[in-house]
Amino acid sequence: MNNATNKEASEIVNDIDKLCQEVKQIDPNVEIILSELTNRENNAKAKTTVQEGFRVGHLNIASLVKHVDELKIYLEKEPLDVLSINETRLDETISTDTVSIPGYDMVAKNRNRQDYLKKKAIKTNSTACHNAYGSLRNEINKKIVYAKQDYYTNCVDRNRNNTKQMWKHINQLVNKNSRSTNISVLQIDEQVITENETIADLFNEYFTDIGPNLSNQITETNTDFKRYMKFKTQHKFNFENININEVLNALEKF
Repeated sequence: MNNATNKEASEIVNDIDKLCQEVKQIDPNVEIILSELTNRENNAKAKTTVQEGFRVGHLNIASLVKHVDELKIYLEKEPLDVLSINETRLDETISTDTVSIPGYDMVAKNRNRQDYLKKKAIKTNSTACHNAYGSLRNEINKKIVYAKQDYYTNCVDRNRNNTKQMWKHINQLVNKNSRSTNISVLQIDEQVITENETIADLFNEYFTDIGPNLSNQITETNTDFKRYMKFKTQHKFNFENININEVLNALEKF
């Protein structure tokens, strides 16, 4: 589409839809997926591909064996993080080495067989099919878990000196979304505060005094803490004071 810069977004969408309909008329079974977004000027050499974030590719193909060499060459130039291939003719008679791609771990070669066994187990209520389906399902799930484990281990190893990125991946792993709240107004008793610096000072004062304030609420007791100490130890440790520069250096990493 060489004149896209002169068109509105809605016009481009309509053109793509018309093209897809024409392709469907030629081959109704074809599946059309928008996999790449490019931006270029009139000069073809100025073409740049928009590549950002986690790169995932999906391919529907009738015969992977015939085209696996072409796919290997393409992936050397345009590597992907995850590659999903739907091969309609691949079965157990074709060895893994025949369709393996350097740099990619095969997670599930026979996902179709898993679905086949599931349907057959439900239809026939066969114990053998149920066992075969359960075994294959567990094998695939284990491989997925190991793949995730390797991915996050590599993320942590790569960001040992980058605290911000490391915590980002840890939060992804535990499915914790980071949230920040902007406080523009703070009410203390009957007083309403809107100045940012005053609000920050009041929060700092609150969290600084929270320990002593809670300590004052604890009822005094004559119980000697030493009665709970069954073993004596000669080891000692001390808390060192943290200066302002150390705090600032730590905050700058975020």
